[in-house]
Amino acid sequence: WTGDAMIVWGGSPPGGGLGYNDGASYKLADDRWAELPESPISDRYRHAALWTGEAMVIWGGQGGGGQGQNDGALFYPDH
Repeated sequence: WTGDAMIVWGGSPPGGGLGYNDGASYKLADDRWAELPESPISDRYRHAALWTGEAMVIWGGQGGGGQGQNDGALFYPDH
């Protein structure tokens, strides 16, 4: 939660085994979803995500097929 939008990125369908490397943001005031820009990192689920106050940090997790990921990325919604 950024203060005015919820950011969702990555994850897997029920049953797992696949990962996603896309996401969207939801602005409550507008009741509207918007796709995030293309991700610089591979698909993953079970990753860590946190909000710094100006950026969303994604790190680690498992990729499609279950392999561990030891990289991450930053997403700045205002850039």
